[in-house]
Amino acid sequence: MNIKLDKIYVSDDFNVRIRHDEASVNELMESIKNVGLLQSVLVNDNISNDLKKKGYEYKLLVGFRRFFAIKNLFHDSIDARIVHIDTLKDEILINLIENIQRSNITKEQEGLDFLKMKKDFGMEYSEIAVCIGKNLNYVRNAVSIAQCIPSEYRKNVVSDIAKNMVTKKNGRISATCAGLIASASKGGIGGRVNMIERDKLLDYAKKDGISKEHIQSMLSLMRQGYNIDDAFLVVKHGKMMSFKILFFDNQFEKDAKKMKICMIELLYRILEDKGYKIVRKKIKKE
Repeated sequence: MNIKLDKIYVSDDFNVRIRHDEASVNELMESIKNVGLLQSVLVNDNISNDLKKKGYEYKLLVGFRRFFAIKNLFHDSIDARIVHIDTLKDEILINLIENIQRSNITKEQEGLDFLKMKKDFGMEYSEIAVCIGKNLNYVRNAVSIAQCIPSEYRKNVVSDIAKNMVTKKNGRISATCAGLIASASKGGIGGRVNMIERDKLLDYAKKDGISKEHIQSMLSLMRQGYNIDDAFLVVKHGKMMSFKILFFDNQFEKDAKKMKICMIELLYRILEDKGYKIVRKKIKKE
């Protein structure tokens, strides 16, 4: 059904400023010029008397980018689906569920929506998870990203890609990696990382393509006393192998118990820098 744009009220209840930006609207405008509007917007015909007095007949629930793209193209109407929703809570829930289906939604957007559901409507994260068909960890992860990841990094967080790897090519950070870092910054992974360490981990994730496993290994090494830069060198530039090191401080040969992701020569240098006396011997992969 085609509805006049001036009959549709655009509310601030759905984080509209976050959901669309000039670049994405312009991109959609080009698509509409070429192939037309492929998907209708969703509007609610149950609106307040105050809105009716202002001449509105509907309230926009889903399709804000589409709405603004059509408006900027100077169209006077838009294809819309009409629903009848009674409460603001249900409106926001429908908006959230519909937008989660978008491939380009960010974890920041999701996390802010989940926080709004909890704060404004008293919904527990477990309830939200059931409503959107996701597990509880999915919801908590998005919330942690929205709360603990600085804004300059949140825009780079995307839904998980293959094997939880980030792509060095475009600087994306997988949601799983960002969630691990956010959890560590809250003390949720065996010890809290400070803000400097958190931002360095995010920089490594963004620029160097480290994976979930890399981050877990780095956090483990940091708990053992390594600084973050040494931990990154060991984890990122190492190889999976076993090794033995002779520590002559105590005339004691110590098996390093198959320490993961470590290049032998690099490890030797780091340990020597930390004051260990090491007798080098030929190392063979097991």
